[in-house]
Amino acid sequence: MPNKARAQTAKPKYAKLRVVFSRVSIGIVIWASAALAQPQVPAPCLQKPAAERPYAKDRLLGMVKSQEPDRAAYLIRTCGVSVPWSDGLQAELKGANASDKVIQAVRETAAKPAGPVIVTPPQPKPPVIPPGPKGGEIRTDSKDSVTYSFIPAGSFEMGCLPVEAPFGCDKDDGPSHKVRITKGFWMGQTEIKVGAYKQYARAAQIKMPPEPAMGDRSFNPGWANDNMPMSMVTWMEAHNYCQWAGMRLPTEAEWEYAARGPGGMGVVPDLGAVAWYADNSGQSPLDSQTLQKNAPKTWIGKLVQNQNGPHEAGQKRANGWKLSDMLGNVWEWTSDWYREDAYKASTADDPTGPDAGFHHVLRGGSWLNIPGYVRVSKRLKGIPDQRIYINGFRCAGPTVK
Repeated sequence: MPNKARAQTAKPKYAKLRVVFSRVSIGIVIWASAALAQPQVPAPCLQKPAAERPYAKDRLLGMVKSQEPDRAAYLIRTCGVSVPWSDGLQAELKGANASDKVIQAVRETAAKPAGPVIVTPPQPKPPVIPPGPKGGEIRTDSKDSVTYSFIPAGSFEMGCLPVEAPFGCDKDDGPSHKVRITKGFWMGQTEIKVGAYKQYARAAQIKMPPEPAMGDRSFNPGWANDNMPMSMVTWMEAHNYCQWAGMRLPTEAEWEYAARGPGGMGVVPDLGAVAWYADNSGQSPLDSQTLQKNAPKTWIGKLVQNQNGPHEAGQKRANGWKLSDMLGNVWEWTSDWYREDAYKASTADDPTGPDAGFHHVLRGGSWLNIPGYVRVSKRLKGIPDQRIYINGFRCAGPTVK
């Protein structure tokens, strides 16, 4: 066959090949263009806050499995990786069929390990501490059934205040000074009553002291009235009772702080509303201050004739911390030794008085006393082993059981 004829015959065949080649070339160009254009599509992480953009491990592995290598590498470099690089991470990437290009992108982008990972064991939750008692909260002691009121920590001006001066400040109750009670404590709502002391006497296997009397007149024959304030007790007997009850005698500072109440009162406007004292503890009202001034030798006889004496505890109006009879009825032993100039050497926080002495301090006044003695700052020195019908006590302590 002539060459010309062969060329004409072969032309259709080569034309077809050219068409196929042309179509393949166009496809390659389109694929290459798409591949080159893919990284230009904005990464979805750019729409998130910066802190949420880097890939955590699980999200990273899922993305590597679902994206082409070039796209995956682009996303990794754009968004970042929040996990540090490690051999373990490399192994997991290979397990997800990540290409070398993707693995290299992760290696360059991942956070660098700062050192060995220290796993801190979970810490136990701190115990839930119930709120403390509030001022004036009442609890009953399980041992002697005495009710106690909570006195919160706080500060007050201790000693005879200027507002009290007209009623008779003494040399030993000054100078007034700031005192801070740093810990709350519980104090008996009233003086210890006869009934509670009987329980103690039975438990301790001791006899009751002689009943209180003035001359031939007994104020509680046979200790029959359990609600009367206990009296005729020595300092040591009062101390021993409080210890038996899981308490103690209050310090002089605690006593005055509790007696003044939340407002730190100085003078009581209506003394008769809160205290049994010489003016109101008998059959008829008296002006005991005038009686004592005009007849200093015979005024006690007037009280005897008027049948003055102690009264059942808790009948008078309580103060802001629900304490009754802090003034009047019977004097109350405190733990402090007495010294006339004790306040000059007193500490500011939780003072406890002198280290030693011959007398212990009594506070609060009694049914026998004139108004000048029935005040919160009045101090009286008591002979520790002496029994007197006007001396009683109440207990205090950090807890009530």
